[in-house]
Formats: sequence, C-alpha cells, structure tokens
Amino acid sequence: MITVARAAVADERGSISGLTPLLLVLSLLLGALVIDINGIRGQRLRFGDALEQAAVVAAGEVDAHHLAATGEVRLSDHATAVAREYLRLNLRSVDGLIAGSTADAVATSAQIAVTAQGGFDPIRKRSVAAPTVSIRAEVPVRTGLLRLAGLPAIRALPITASATTRS
Repeated sequence: MITVARAAVADERGSISGLTPLLLVLSLLLGALVIDINGIRGQRLRFGDALEQAAVVAAGEVDAHHLAATGEVRLSDHATAVAREYLRLNLRSVDGLIAGSTADAVATSAQIAVTAQGGFDPIRKRSVAAPTVSIRAEVPVRTGLLRLAGLPAIRALPITASATTRS
C-alpha cells in the first residue's frame, strides 16, 4: 500500500511547473488591470478638480448691483461664460489626458447650470438653498488594458462638480 502511495506522488512531481507560467501571466495581467483602473481614477480626480475650480470661480460672480440694491445674493449673467472659460483653461493643463478630443471641445460641450436661490439644479437634480453653479462634462479617456474586459478603447467619463455662493 505504501508503494502505491509513493507511485502516485512520484507521478505528480513537476506538475506545478506547468501551471507557473500561466499563473505568472494571469498575475501580470491582473496587476496591469489594477494599474489601468487606478490611472483612470486619477484622471477622474484631475478632471473633477478642473470642473470644481471652474464652478467655484463662477459662483463668485455675484451681481454687485443687485446685491447693493436689494441685499440679496444673485449670480451675474456672466457666470455661465466665466465657468466655461475657466473650465477651458483648467482642462488645458490636462489636455494630454483627453483622448480623441481637446480641452476646448470638452469645455464647449459641458453642461453648465446657474441656479438661483431656492431654484432647482437640473444637473444635480435637487433644489438649492443658495445660488449655485453646477457643471457636467463627458471627458473621453483611453482605457488601456481594460479593453480586454470589454470596454471600448476610448470611454467618456461623466464628471460633475458644483459650487454654492455664500451669502
């Protein structure tokens, strides 16, 4: 009986050497996918910062004449244009990360909503208590190895940011 057990063990010697290359390739592929996912998350943060900074600057565009006359804070008519221009400038610093498009094209196609106090923000889909600027943009990025998981080579990341004017 011991002889049969030894013969069974002897037959399996070296079987792990056949699995090692396969496991190595799978480990490398998994590592590359993790790096790609983290790269896309980093890009999302950079683009989100660009949108948020543009919203903050636009939320500072208070209509001074209206404020002086009524004491009520209201955003100026130029807030949308200011948001779009600052978005364009902010995205130019990360233009190399935008795939198949440009910072100008992304800024031009971005949705910008300037919502008055007590109004409904169409981008965030909720009422606001103070004047608010919200921006939503679809930023195209390269997916790298995530294409192997079925994603297209270039994917649009939906990014939203908003800022509220303090009264």
